[in-house]
Amino acid sequence: MTDKLKESISRKDVEEGKCQYLPDSKGYYLRHKNTNRGWIPVYAQTNDHTAKVAGIPLKEFYNDPFKFVAAQISVQSYYGFDSIGFSNDVYNFEAEALGARLIYSDDVMPSIDTLDPLIKKPSDLGKLKTPNFLTDGRFPYQMEIFRQKKEIGINQANFCGPLSLAVALRSYQLFLNDLMDDQVFVQDFMRFIIDQVIMPYIKNVHQHLGITEFRGSDATATIPLFSPAMLEKVILPWNLDIIQKGRDMGVNSFVYCPGIYGHELPEQFDESLLSRCYDFSVASLGESNIVLRISRQLEHSLDPFLKYALDLKSRYPKNPVRIQIRLYPSLLREGPIEKIIYYVKKMIDTFCPEFQGVSIVVAGLSTETPPEHIHAAVQSAHYYGQLPYQFIDDNTSFKPRRRESYRDFINFIKSEEGK
Repeated sequence: MTDKLKESISRKDVEEGKCQYLPDSKGYYLRHKNTNRGWIPVYAQTNDHTAKVAGIPLKEFYNDPFKFVAAQISVQSYYGFDSIGFSNDVYNFEAEALGARLIYSDDVMPSIDTLDPLIKKPSDLGKLKTPNFLTDGRFPYQMEIFRQKKEIGINQANFCGPLSLAVALRSYQLFLNDLMDDQVFVQDFMRFIIDQVIMPYIKNVHQHLGITEFRGSDATATIPLFSPAMLEKVILPWNLDIIQKGRDMGVNSFVYCPGIYGHELPEQFDESLLSRCYDFSVASLGESNIVLRISRQLEHSLDPFLKYALDLKSRYPKNPVRIQIRLYPSLLREGPIEKIIYYVKKMIDTFCPEFQGVSIVVAGLSTETPPEHIHAAVQSAHYYGQLPYQFIDDNTSFKPRRRESYRDFINFIKSEEGK
């Protein structure tokens, strides 16, 4: 199917009211991207939320790369994010291509059926072989997304982190048992995952698309799913291996393990555990990718997080330490707007005086998150995060601007492009 035919089908969907997005939105994205900004950037992790707002059934969203990219650009441009993210079910592609069963739902992104793991017993590992990254599973869908990202200037591809992939193929409980009882199998298993799946995948994408940065997502590698000692002694070496093998290949590959620790009650908070979580996360990124992602319940102190961030800054004086302020999903979903604005201002006022590379991540948007909550978060970040940063003694007077509906926004852009 030609690109023109694909675009005409997309336009037909829009014209018939089946969905609302801009099939030729690359031009709008480039205008959006080049707008002069004087504030800390805000971007988002949107998937199911984007599909709902754009009116695309989830199975189409997670299988049609053209609809996926157009919808992400359209919805994220509507919210005014400062860069476009292409978050999808990144944890599923490798496992699915190897033969794992994918479960679809009308309400949430697809997931691997871990109740029926592909590797039920260690001997099942011998049945697996390196996938064909151009044809197997939904790799063609993912490759097309990467191609379109590269086309609009985003030189990054994603892969499933090694621990998350192991759990997807084996299940959490069985793999935990393996770590305790069968180290020989674990080492064979992880060698297969890294040497026969992840690194060949990275090599393939690099060769076909010229992408040089590869981010592995590994939400499984965190406390309390695994102990600090297990993360440090067993899992970290796998992540470091990916960093080194990427260097040998001429690319920047790393594993992003959020290491989020901060929603515990104050009386249960352990500052030493916080440091170990973040040390593991930072080491998994490599010294050229020092990012600290911070999320904290509104009423709890940020002092331990600031203390750790300043210590990290002193340990890496030659490398910039970037701070990602994470707006946790429940706050965005439940609000109220005044609470969202207060959280944004509190986080900005805490970290902007000490760090230049501060950004805000609107994370894990659910389909139930009201658009007005997202607009409030973005607008307040742009207001209080003006650069160069200066404290604004204004806790009550800022009010977010009321925005038009998404449908009206799309219709306006289409009318502008038609002029």
